[in-house]
Amino acid sequence: MNSIKLLVFVSLVIFTISHKIPLKQSQTPQEHFKKMKTFQKISRSQKFKEQINSKLPSLDNLRFKQAYNDLENKYQRMVINALSNNTLQDSYPEIPITNVFDAQYFGEISLGTPLQNFTVIFDTGSSNVWVPSSLCWFSIACWLHNVYRETKSTSFSKNGTAMEIKYGSGAMSGQFSRDSLDLGGLLASNFTFAEATSLSGISFIMAKFDGIVGLGFRSISVGHAETAIEAMYRQGQINEAKFSFYLTEGGLEGSALVLGGEDPTYYTGEFKNYNVSSATYWVIDMDGFTIKDYKVKVLKAILDTGTSLIVGAPPVINEINERIGHVDEACNGIENLPTIKVNIGNDEFELTPADYVLKVTAMGQTECLSGFMPMNLPIPDAVILGDVFLKAYYTVFDLTNKSVGIAKAKKN
Repeated sequence: MNSIKLLVFVSLVIFTISHKIPLKQSQTPQEHFKKMKTFQKISRSQKFKEQINSKLPSLDNLRFKQAYNDLENKYQRMVINALSNNTLQDSYPEIPITNVFDAQYFGEISLGTPLQNFTVIFDTGSSNVWVPSSLCWFSIACWLHNVYRETKSTSFSKNGTAMEIKYGSGAMSGQFSRDSLDLGGLLASNFTFAEATSLSGISFIMAKFDGIVGLGFRSISVGHAETAIEAMYRQGQINEAKFSFYLTEGGLEGSALVLGGEDPTYYTGEFKNYNVSSATYWVIDMDGFTIKDYKVKVLKAILDTGTSLIVGAPPVINEINERIGHVDEACNGIENLPTIKVNIGNDEFELTPADYVLKVTAMGQTECLSGFMPMNLPIPDAVILGDVFLKAYYTVFDLTNKSVGIAKAKKN
């Protein structure tokens, strides 16, 4: 934003919000959210925050901050109430997601008052929300990422219960706290999340994200903490406790997490719906894979946005990779690889070589890797259908009905 005098800028912000963008029934939900996100961009501007903190007299500063926060919360409630109208249920708030090499997908959330912003992985394979804490003094990963500062938030309340989560690539430990959670412009107050005071593992040091928002079931939430979607639903921020993912290919922009439902612009055809067999992870029954006429039997699939590849027991995945064949170091011959069918119930979901072969470029060299990786999993006879599958198929996760819906994703 161009540099202008602060008081003029503040006046323009308040005038714009109160006069230029009133909510009217003639406006669409998309227009409501576009205006709200513009407002949030202003409020999150680093230059704006610095001006507020340094250039206003301290008393006026406090008064302005309180008025500003009250105005922001009021405006957000107006948008939420408008979306609750029966005529507006065909559109839902979305969180833009960044695609890094088709291997990492992350977006932004905010905690506290005023907002503290964090980049996170939206992970259907876990259920807790955590971000690095300013109390994390001895982990390099915390030094390299945004940290939550409880002393900077007027809506913070102490919990202090210790917690720990172990991942396949590292671990975090910390303590629970409570504060407001901003998810796609929707606000859950007094939400229980974790401040990570220790992060171990090279993956957290190298990660482009700060923390994780778990979108699994509460049954696997450490400390049985309420999940973000549950909190949004309980507090009336969304009409249905469900969400959906659209993941782009080729590292392109346009990926999104849709809150409360699905967006028809992201898929084609009809949804195939499946009941969750275990309300822990997003587990559904499946029959296996078909490669040409050869069948590889698998009984269960875990739909996991936090896993980049399709992962399963070594005997299963090694067999699939052998049937796929090979390409040379220059990635020639991809077009000769077979289409793989993922068999779920009586339905077949095809993965082309372009879907399951990852092209990784480093130091000017490109190498092709299989999107199927062997690993022992805690659930026997299961595979994880990670981003390799989910970028080909738009998926709706429904907490209330304990089901998932799968449809062909539109190509970006």
